[in-house]
Amino acid sequence: MNAIAQRARAAALSCEAKKHAYRQTQDGVVVSFVLHPQEVPDGLAISPLGTRYSLVVVEIGDDEQPRGGDPGADRIEKTPGPAASPDRARKSWDEMSPAQQAGVLCADASFQKFLKETYTHAWSNAFSEEPEYKASWLVRGFCSVTSRRELSTDPGARALWTDLVGHYRTWQREPEVVG
Repeated sequence: MNAIAQRARAAALSCEAKKHAYRQTQDGVVVSFVLHPQEVPDGLAISPLGTRYSLVVVEIGDDEQPRGGDPGADRIEKTPGPAASPDRARKSWDEMSPAQQAGVLCADASFQKFLKETYTHAWSNAFSEEPEYKASWLVRGFCSVTSRRELSTDPGARALWTDLVGHYRTWQREPEVVG
């Protein structure tokens, strides 16, 4: 790695963000990202408006791993159709890493409903209005991690994730009480 790349890597600010808007203006293209307040690096928060940055943006998949260089090129269908390759069989729940499990559940409407009903105050205080982002934010908070990827590497976070999934499974089995 050359000296410029080493300096850039050492000075880099890192955070998870979600693409919010994309528009063209007379001065160029404006791309907006939404960051949870806890995700904003201090250096970015305190820099004055007009500060120039060199950006590197890497799409993160549901498995918390970077996707390929062409956005969307390696996306796979959520439900394999007739053209799906037989060698691309879906993993069972137990074959998935905790980060992959979290990615799957955070996108699931039933899990989102569980979080909304169980953690009402935290759900209403989430930074975004999008349920998948709220679910991801709550999971990270509940498991005390800054990225779902840590669920696969931190034993304490993994245990908290397992507890949360257990509570969710119990919630799924409980009959709805109608008064």
